[in-house]
Amino acid sequence: CLQDIVPGCYKAMGMAVMLDEIINYVQSLQNQVEFLSMKLTAASTFYDFNSETDAVEAMQRAKAYEAQKMQKSLREGSEGLASTQLGPFDLTFGCYPSLPYNK
Repeated sequence: CLQDIVPGCYKAMGMAVMLDEIINYVQSLQNQVEFLSMKLTAASTFYDFNSETDAVEAMQRAKAYEAQKMQKSLREGSEGLASTQLGPFDLTFGCYPSLPYNK
C-alpha cells in the first residue's frame, strides 16, 4: 500500500490530505534526485578537468625531460664529429636527431 511507504501518512487521514502528503513526498524525492544529479555532474566535470590537467602536465614534463636529454646528447655526441657527418636535426619535442649520413 502506498501509504505504508510514504512517511507522514496514517490510516486515520482523509483521502485528500493523504494524497497531498504523497504528492509532497514524491516532489521531495524528485528534488533530491535533481540535486544529487547536479552534484554528480559537477564532481564528474571537476574530476575530468583535473585528470586532463594532470595528463597535460605529465606530458609537458616528459617532453621537457626528453628535450634536456636530447640537448645533452647533442652536446656530448657531436664534440668528436665533423659538422658534415651529421644530418639535419629536428629539435621539436618528441623527435630524435637524424643518424649520421654520408653526402
